[in-house]
Amino acid sequence: MIKWFFKTMGNDGLANLAEKSGNQNASAKTIIGYAKNRDNIFFFEGTISGKIVKPQSELGFGWDPIFLPKGHEKTFAEMPKEEKNEISMRRIAVEKLKEYLEINK
Repeated sequence: MIKWFFKTMGNDGLANLAEKSGNQNASAKTIIGYAKNRDNIFFFEGTISGKIVKPQSELGFGWDPIFLPKGHEKTFAEMPKEEKNEISMRRIAVEKLKEYLEINK
């Protein structure tokens, strides 16, 4: 449903909705699944907390212009790719998968 919601509202609409609700807190999550076999399926979650802000840039993917990670002064869209990748929820999930695979060779 997020695709439909995003297409209808856009970043401006999402930011306005968050502001008007009085709660701009947000979490971005990624879940990676790994199936060792049919009976051994594992999931690795990466989460980053932040808040929804008014669009800060026209750059970035999807909601990158309105997601400000906690402890940072730039939205995902404003960050250089390397900086975003260092803290991204995708990286966190991949690191967890990598750790699992190294321990369970």
